[in-house]
Amino acid sequence: MKTILTIDTATPVTAVGLWQEAKTSELATSVGRRADDLLETIDTLLKKSRIKPADLTEIVVRRGVGSYTGLSVGITVATKIGWSLDIPVSSVSSRSQKILPLPTMVRQ
Repeated sequence: MKTILTIDTATPVTAVGLWQEAKTSELATSVGRRADDLLETIDTLLKKSRIKPADLTEIVVRRGVGSYTGLSVGITVATKIGWSLDIPVSSVSSRSQKILPLPTMVRQ
């Protein structure tokens, strides 16, 4: 089963989501922009969903438009998790119409 972790740190509210079988299964948000806040949010989401990191098949991160620090945190965390799990990491623009479980896309 394809399980995608999505990360959005382009806005003041950090959001992570899980996509399973082409639909949103879980969404979690936090107001922190530090890497440890993001990692804690991801960990909580995975535990709540009963998904192990090894079950992830891909990571998608929003690459902007947003603050440099926020984007840097999201992209760095996504890249490091992807590297450690040996799974692909891709990015989407904030202007992208690609449907992902991220706050700016959910509102559309």
